[in-house]
Amino acid sequence: MLSPLYKYSLASLLTLAAIALHQGAHVVDAETVGPEIVTTAQIQAYADRARSRNPGVKAREAEAAAVRHAASSIKTWEDPMLKLSGTQSSSDGPILREDGDLGYGLEQKLPLFGKARARIAAAEQEWKSADLAVEYQVQILRREIAKALFRVALESERIGLVSDDIGQLDLWLAIAERRHAAGTGGQIELLRLRTERSKARELLTTRQAELSHEEATLNGLLNQDVETQLPRYALPPISQALPYSRALADLAVRFEPKLRIMHQQTAAAEARVEMARRERLPEVSVGIDGRQYSRDGGFREGTFTVGLTLPWLNRQRYRHDILRARSDVEATRFDTADYQLKVREEIHLLCVKIDTARREALLYQDEILPRAEAMIGSASGTWSAGLNSFNDLIEGRRLRTEARLMRTQAVGEQYQMLAELVLSCGLADLDALDMFRAGTQGSAATSPLPPKSTNSPKP
Repeated sequence: MLSPLYKYSLASLLTLAAIALHQGAHVVDAETVGPEIVTTAQIQAYADRARSRNPGVKAREAEAAAVRHAASSIKTWEDPMLKLSGTQSSSDGPILREDGDLGYGLEQKLPLFGKARARIAAAEQEWKSADLAVEYQVQILRREIAKALFRVALESERIGLVSDDIGQLDLWLAIAERRHAAGTGGQIELLRLRTERSKARELLTTRQAELSHEEATLNGLLNQDVETQLPRYALPPISQALPYSRALADLAVRFEPKLRIMHQQTAAAEARVEMARRERLPEVSVGIDGRQYSRDGGFREGTFTVGLTLPWLNRQRYRHDILRARSDVEATRFDTADYQLKVREEIHLLCVKIDTARREALLYQDEILPRAEAMIGSASGTWSAGLNSFNDLIEGRRLRTEARLMRTQAVGEQYQMLAELVLSCGLADLDALDMFRAGTQGSAATSPLPPKSTNSPKP
């Protein structure tokens, strides 16, 4: 005849097997309709969709169009001036008949000394800056979309982990209720498991709310309704090591989007210096005047004129204009040099953080999590058999839950910082970083990887 303890242990094992089979069937079903792993292609697809509808990008494109129209509106030849005059007298004396009483003329400024070319060149440099601002906004949008996607995947995986934890707690709670009903389990164990399950359910609700917010953020970047249903996403595997290298920092200094704008602003300031130098030169105009008598229509005289402004009277003003333009060039150069130092520092910091997140994820995945699983496996078997190892079971569950969440958190942070690094280096996507992992930094540093604008003015 079987002892009550043996009967209880057998029933517990059967319960464990039934629930495990149920969970296994649930896992197979989940794998069939499992989430999509976030890929570079998905990020690019979202970025392409957002570019055509994002208000920030639209604003920069409108500004670029305004600058383009301003550059195209600069005139090489000024509008000619038509002059008309008339003379009124109380009597038609001989002087009026000889000189005529109607005057007319035409005056035209000449595009000399390269003034118009200097204005056009300065406007074209501003045009290029505006185009780079559009590309900068697009790359910022791509980065934010990538980070939002990774956060959505992170919250989805957190929900899955909490759901698994609730399923495990339900399993242990069923065993505890059977033990308590059989008189072999304590009330404390039952209350502790119910408390942990209630806390896990509350955490699940919180995670679902956070996922809803991250999805709303992504929908906002796509300029669509915040409640638009999105696919389920999962984080990619732990990324390979990406050590800091001088070649990576050099690439960032060459192609970081904001730095490219600052370099272009320096070129625009230099063009304004040349324009200020040209402005101090005189304006030359030519004209023709004629007079005739209105009574007989006879032509009386014609005059050719040449006009010349005298800028030497304002020599000091023009000199200060040139000095101001040169000071602007100097200021933009120093700002660019200062920002270059910050970019190098940012690249180093991102590489350190990416490596830290990678090592932390591997630590929890390869060491802490297997130990916690082994601890749970050992404690679960002895506790189900009626032995007193409940505290070890709860401690193992805590370690496993922490290891899973911390591993997932580290992977999510790693990919979000990789998205930051892609923007800082001016690269097109995450896959472009593989060349640095493969040890081909020398060729990467000479490759113009960022996309170029197609709206830049032609010289």
